[in-house]
Amino acid sequence: MSEAESSGAWWRAEDVEDACRNRWQTVLGRQGVKTELLTAKHGPCPGCGGRDRFRFDDKDGDGTWLCGGGGDLQSGKGIALLAHVKDIPWKDACNALGLQECPDKRKGRGGPRKPAGPAHNEGVEQEPEFKMPGALPFEIDALRKLARPDLGVSAEWLAERSPINPAGVSPARFFELLYQPDERVLIFTDYFSQGNFLHWVGKGSYRLGKTPGVKAVESKLPTRSPDGAWFLCQPVTGQWKPKPDGTMSRRFKDCVTAWRFMVLEADEAPWQLWMDFLVQIRGVPIVALYTSGGRSIHALMLIEAPSKEYWDRCRNTLIGLWTKLGGDPGSLTA
Repeated sequence: MSEAESSGAWWRAEDVEDACRNRWQTVLGRQGVKTELLTAKHGPCPGCGGRDRFRFDDKDGDGTWLCGGGGDLQSGKGIALLAHVKDIPWKDACNALGLQECPDKRKGRGGPRKPAGPAHNEGVEQEPEFKMPGALPFEIDALRKLARPDLGVSAEWLAERSPINPAGVSPARFFELLYQPDERVLIFTDYFSQGNFLHWVGKGSYRLGKTPGVKAVESKLPTRSPDGAWFLCQPVTGQWKPKPDGTMSRRFKDCVTAWRFMVLEADEAPWQLWMDFLVQIRGVPIVALYTSGGRSIHALMLIEAPSKEYWDRCRNTLIGLWTKLGGDPGSLTA
């Protein structure tokens, strides 16, 4: 167990990336990555070998890279590269780099002690540590008891049982199959944006403006980005709305038009064991399995809650079991 894990500390990705920007070869070298392979030319991957499948282009000093190992193009920034090379969860790679490069930026129980008194909060918005009520620590032995390795679950096994052949399904087709006519889905390639793209079922896909008043333009949906591509599971209006604090947003409660889905993902559970468990879930239909950035498998579950309050009650009923089996509590939000 690492120092960060034993202390309960964690690091924000943006703090780690700021500390490592324009220094990724040195930073990754200190983590044991073969720096002679970190070049702008195609060559062997420091994680999965090969001959010319990998390229480290380091765009904007962010440590960006591409790897075609296994037939699927993988890409990301420096944190994702360390996760790929060491075959560890992305958040573990983030914490390892945080501990090494910016220990003063750590969060959580292992973070630096805060000075007492009101002066600490003057003019500074504090970021509370996320705590999901009812969540339990992951117990891999409990997951093993429910898994069915005897079934031989694989991507091919699932594809054979899918009502839709996943081969060649585009992002737009994916949303057309999952959502109802005229519903809108918000898509992201940037963690901290208000949505970069929108798919409007039956009407097409659009690139969104970054600020209110900027007109959306028709566009194909992204198939990848340095950090992956993902979406809000609930359909939304796609419009800017004022939040209680006066700021404008496209991604909060008042923007949601239906509380239909719940996302279950696991960053800590081994992929195969997690898949062997997912096929055992009964009573809550899984309508899609996918990844965002190749970090963990997401199960999109059909809830059809009539309200957010009902959705929350469903989550609160399930969260203890699911987190014990490896589910990430951070994804279990409406």
